[in-house]
Amino acid sequence: MEHELSGENLARSSIFRILKKKSPMNAYIRYRVINSLLVNGGQATLKEMIQACEDALDIKPISQRTIEGDLHSMRKDARLEFDAPIEYSHSYRAYIYTDHDSNYNGHDYIDHTFFARASMFF
Repeated sequence: MEHELSGENLARSSIFRILKKKSPMNAYIRYRVINSLLVNGGQATLKEMIQACEDALDIKPISQRTIEGDLHSMRKDARLEFDAPIEYSHSYRAYIYTDHDSNYNGHDYIDHTFFARASMFF
């Protein structure tokens, strides 16, 4: 009996799941999902962001820490240079864009910025 990983076994293996979660493209998709929630809904809780990212990527679970890291990267990661104006609003108990007139609210900004820099760091 060989222990070769077939496609089905590979998909179940923990190594495959870790690699799938750590993909730079998955980070890009999460950034897009978070951006979309904040643009279209005006606000989003961490729970809503997690659920939307899990649905978009078909990966469960995505941790709260991952989404918090994404928010931090979108706001402050100098390598990505998004400088997205995302803040937690205590009155809404959710994250919001604080600058609604900026380019950060469009998907094009996230697309161009990410792809322009992603190949250098991932």
